[in-house]
Amino acid sequence: MSSFLNNFRSSFEKSGMTQAELSRVSLIPRSNIHDYLTGKYEPKQKRLVILAKALDVDPVWLAGNKIERIDIENSSNLFLDKRLITENEVKQIVNYLRLIRLMEKN
Repeated sequence: MSSFLNNFRSSFEKSGMTQAELSRVSLIPRSNIHDYLTGKYEPKQKRLVILAKALDVDPVWLAGNKIERIDIENSSNLFLDKRLITENEVKQIVNYLRLIRLMEKN
């Protein structure tokens, strides 16, 4: 079984949506979604990105590729615009992201 198929089935099940609902949200015909779920076909890149957005998952992961996770709080050698991100800047970035996530919960 392909990595896409495993990841698509998993994210589809977790979403709690029906095939019809996913079709409505993604504007992809339900018959295509059925074909993806049964492994008959895999979507092309454009549809894969649409499905990933509808299922709230990373399109790279949905495609079956490995995603390297980085703990930015404990990483060195992070760069932006060819300049090293300082420890203080990392703390500010992390605090900003935590604020955004807190606001999203409310």
